[in-house]
Amino acid sequence: MLIAEGTVQVTSHARATAADAIRAMVPPTLAEEGCHAYRFAWDLDDDTVAHIYEEWEDEDALAAHMGSDHMRTFNRALGATLVAPPDMRVHEVARTRPMFE
Repeated sequence: MLIAEGTVQVTSHARATAADAIRAMVPPTLAEEGCHAYRFAWDLDDDTVAHIYEEWEDEDALAAHMGSDHMRTFNRALGATLVAPPDMRVHEVARTRPMFE
């Protein structure tokens, strides 16, 4: 399993535009084969920062997502709102367990 996580920062006047792009992106992404989670959350201390959390079955699923039409549309829409490029990382997960067993 892969976990992709990070942040994007948008200009303050473009937050609503970014939020619309995010809302449009989530349903088709969650419908992709190999997508287990795809979430965005606005930062509590800085409403221009969105945190991103994704879970993917494997590299193939993530690669298919990155090449999808809805990802290209999202990148065009979100790109115009960004202060800087997204800050993203991918983690390879060998094992998952409940935190509170």
